Amino acid sequence: MSTQRNNKVDEVGKALMKCLTMQVHLQKKVYKYLTYESGLLMLENSNIQFTRASKLNDSIDCHIDKVDYSEIYKSAQGFIDIDIINKKKEQEKDLFNSIGICSLGKTSNNETLWERYTRVEGKESGMCIELDTQATIKHFIQEDKPKYGFIVLPVNYVQKVEQSINREYLSAGGNYNLLFWSKLLATKYAPKWKDEQEMRFVLVDGIGNNDYFREIIPTSCITKITLGKDINSEQIETIKQIIENKYTNISIEYR
Repeated sequence: MSTQRNNKVDEVGKALMKCLTMQVHLQKKVYKYLTYESGLLMLENSNIQFTRASKLNDSIDCHIDKVDYSEIYKSAQGFIDIDIINKKKEQEKDLFNSIGICSLGKTSNNETLWERYTRVEGKESGMCIELDTQATIKHFIQEDKPKYGFIVLPVNYVQKVEQSINREYLSAGGNYNLLFWSKLLATKYAPKWKDEQEMRFVLVDGIGNNDYFREIIPTSCITKITLGKDINSEQIETIKQIIENKYTNISIEYR
């Protein structure tokens, strides 16, 4: 890369990370939309679930197809065996797919999220659980916690996802590296997903070989529950009992 190009991309990286940091700082609360059964498990255990990227409902999320390797192949011609690059690409595919993602909303009244993630057999019988963003971040970055590589990112929605990330940024270090990872971990196809307005908690390392990883969080991280329109009285009583026995200063709202 030329010096001029280095400086330009470095400035882009700095601007992007500043923008991301500001968005996270301003997002005081985030919201997990769940079916009744999944929500009950989260409340009973006071935990949040991270899903392996390869198991997400967006098949290209954190996928190798997002990455443009064309310049790597071009620069390697005559110098590096293509099979070596292909092998590296496969290793990176496994790495990208092993990252843990917890998908969240920015508000408790996102109709798309209520429709997609809280309904069972046509009924909105699930819930939306509010999390205090800073309290949850603080839990994950404690000095005595395992080194998960915890990140909070707002999702960026684009018109073209495939080959949208230059692989050279990953090797360049500094803001190039940050630019690559933020785009890999939080870029989605706008026409299909934009209405979700997603925030995400990310574990770059820590999910191991599991498809799912659950981390217990302080009960104080959970601050409100909004119940779906079709949740029944028996389910409501069960939730109230859990809150009474396990939580303090948590409110319940109804759609």
